[in-house]
Amino acid sequence: MHTPIDPTVAELVERLDENQREMFEERAGQRQFAAGFSREYAEAVALADVLVRFPEALSDGCVFAVDDDGDPRFYVTTSEELLREHAEKFGAVVGARRSIAWAIDQEFGGLAELVVAA
Repeated sequence: MHTPIDPTVAELVERLDENQREMFEERAGQRQFAAGFSREYAEAVALADVLVRFPEALSDGCVFAVDDDGDPRFYVTTSEELLREHAEKFGAVVGARRSIAWAIDQEFGGLAELVVAA
């Protein structure tokens, strides 16, 4: 993976997860080589594509589904490492990473109550 030309684009791209980064790389390459855009413009447009598809991409928070012996739980976190350490203490399995908005809409019908993790 290459470093984008524009420093602002490069800084934002560093915050993307692996799948989002792959989408960015694909879109930038398509725009540069197939559409004939300059590399700098192709990267900027590709970043915009990713942010339209994943508006939470630059958010520091996310939700993880955790299976606690058949009991589904959802954790809001800014640190996947901290969540995995917490889940390991209880033998829980960390599942899919989701945006906060997705989890609230899809898992909680538009409203979720947060409680402090033990």
